[in-house]
Amino acid sequence: MNNSSIELNRVRYANLPYLVDGKLRKDHRYRILAEKSFYQKHIQELGLFNPRILDLGCHDGQILRLIVGNRVTKLTGVDILETAVKKARARGIKALVANIDEGLKFEDSSFDIIFAGEIIEHLYNPEKILQDINRVLSKNGALIISVPNICSLRNRARILGGVFPYHYNSSAQERWGDHIRLFTIKSLTSLLEENGFCVNSILTNGLFGSGFAKNIFPSLGDILVIYALKVRDNDK
Repeated sequence: MNNSSIELNRVRYANLPYLVDGKLRKDHRYRILAEKSFYQKHIQELGLFNPRILDLGCHDGQILRLIVGNRVTKLTGVDILETAVKKARARGIKALVANIDEGLKFEDSSFDIIFAGEIIEHLYNPEKILQDINRVLSKNGALIISVPNICSLRNRARILGGVFPYHYNSSAQERWGDHIRLFTIKSLTSLLEENGFCVNSILTNGLFGSGFAKNIFPSLGDILVIYALKVRDNDK
């Protein structure tokens, strides 16, 4: 596993239309930049001009378009919300309404790159979806995945103070109550490796969401963005 960090370009997304509670959270900005960095790295190394891309939990397609630009046309998205899927289709994405927990209804080796941005923490069986991702990825395909880090420095401080970790609650009626799986760098890396992937690089947004010490203490960042390569077919 290579934990080397990739220096991100300082690009401003002041007018980014993807909103959470009326504003773009810092971790979403970071996630977009990190995923774009890994995407560009992969297509440059493999010489992919118009890669076949699948976005799991694509929502309205805004994030995917920000990452890949407007020239890429072989885009497929999956989301559980029909209203979001309609908006994604308007952006030129072949979007489908589906429940990812029920598996991926695609042929083997259908995609070159799959994005799973902050989605598997919502799933009951993340191992099953990783096996399906492995199956539908082509040889030398890449998975670019991001999750909240339960062991971030922020969350460790909250637990010491008797407060729930950021993103998690007891009730599904509360904010972030639908996050049902917990991940750390070690646990997510192990899960990926057990299901046919090799972790190439990991990026984190540093301590308390800042850029401070992100290269020294990557396991303490709020969000983990991982670039993993398919290294074998998974027949589990």
